[in-house]
Amino acid sequence: MKTMMMILGFVVTTSLMANGNRPIKEELEDKLTLDLHDYKFHDEYQDFVVVSFTVVNQKIQVQEIMGSDQWLINSVKSELSKMDLENIYPCEETYNFKFVFEKR
Repeated sequence: MKTMMMILGFVVTTSLMANGNRPIKEELEDKLTLDLHDYKFHDEYQDFVVVSFTVVNQKIQVQEIMGSDQWLINSVKSELSKMDLENIYPCEETYNFKFVFEKR
């Protein structure tokens, strides 16, 4: 079972449009899924991953990544690195996202 993650925070640069198309935030929300079925969510703190990345030739290049759980960090990094973006985004921009995971 795949569970979508919520993207709660992002920096102003992430609202840039891709050649007049939709923002990168929307494309990530549509494409980024993790199987969280067996993941043990923490009650005492928020499960999150913060990532900074650039886009080169429609591929995400992770620059920095940190979070509350190493499994989440590795999973997000892996999924982002495999992702092929449909739209063309400015390669000179650094995008910053905070992914917050909640049990539903």
